[in-house]
Amino acid sequence: MRKGANYTTWMENKVLQVTYKSRGCRNSALGSCLMCDYGAGRNLNLEECTQILPEVLLRETGHIEELILNTYGSFLDEYEIPKENRHAVLMQVAETKIPYITFETHYKTVTKECIEEIQRVIGDRDIAYEMGLESVNPYVLHNCLNKDINLEELKECIRLIHNYHHAVIFNILYGSPFLSERHQMEDVLQSIQWAYEQDVEVIVLFPVNIKPFTALEHLYRGGFYQPVSHWGFIKLLDAVPENILNRISIAWYGNREIKYDSYDFAPVLPISCKVCHEAIMEFYKNFIKNRDMQHRKELLGKMMSQPFECGCRNHALDALTHPAVSEDFRSEALEYLKKTVLKDGKYAIPWKEY
Repeated sequence: MRKGANYTTWMENKVLQVTYKSRGCRNSALGSCLMCDYGAGRNLNLEECTQILPEVLLRETGHIEELILNTYGSFLDEYEIPKENRHAVLMQVAETKIPYITFETHYKTVTKECIEEIQRVIGDRDIAYEMGLESVNPYVLHNCLNKDINLEELKECIRLIHNYHHAVIFNILYGSPFLSERHQMEDVLQSIQWAYEQDVEVIVLFPVNIKPFTALEHLYRGGFYQPVSHWGFIKLLDAVPENILNRISIAWYGNREIKYDSYDFAPVLPISCKVCHEAIMEFYKNFIKNRDMQHRKELLGKMMSQPFECGCRNHALDALTHPAVSEDFRSEALEYLKKTVLKDGKYAIPWKEY
């Protein structure tokens, strides 16, 4: 990750992500998405916004096939990027030759007006909207993640995007708190199937990273959450129906990390050991490089059968037999959160600019 005065960037596999520092997601004050490390700065003026992309592209000399535009919350939310600024950035994108443009945003910010503006300015590109789905299970959304998603509204959003022949990308979370390992996996597979049935073009699976300045950090500190296992994540990929495998992407599997200054808690990434870690990272790289279903299935079969001297894989598979998490455990964890992250009944985790 690279930093500028008003932005951060990340580049891998010819994909460039540019994050415009903004005042922060409007959902943060509600404590929504307890795993998210909301950043916060201030809203940039027009001059500041239009300095970013030319500066970034001047520095990134490699070939770029996809440009992802996002903020600390939603790129299409005028609360963070005013309409005038958004239009100016779109005009800059139009001047580039990058063929695939993705906007990372909340589904409620994707409007007919926004799509038509994007279509007018950069309609000659392949355009996608990347949105956080996390889960389609109402219990998980409400009781585990504190995230408000109306699936019927989301279906309308998908239809609206597809009407303009733009693509939909959904992010799905692996490792929701208050669920056993087996139920975490089942929840993801159910969500993948739902997204596939809505003809979503790309489904991105995110294994949980425990990040500073989140409620999840406090659950982890208090012993109410354990990091996800790389082997559990690989087993999940192996369980994805073969006809959907070519739509799967993976992110935040240990390939990137945000560094926080002056804070005593480093992000906790998916876990393995020194014996198998290198092979796991190599597997992920090969999985991403080739979307062919047969290739991926063979890759997964080899990974699941390859002998390792450590017990990481067996430990992760054994964890799938663990009993469901009890409501008593969840109640105890929530009481702990009230004492550690709530102040006068309000969410009290500070925003952090990074």
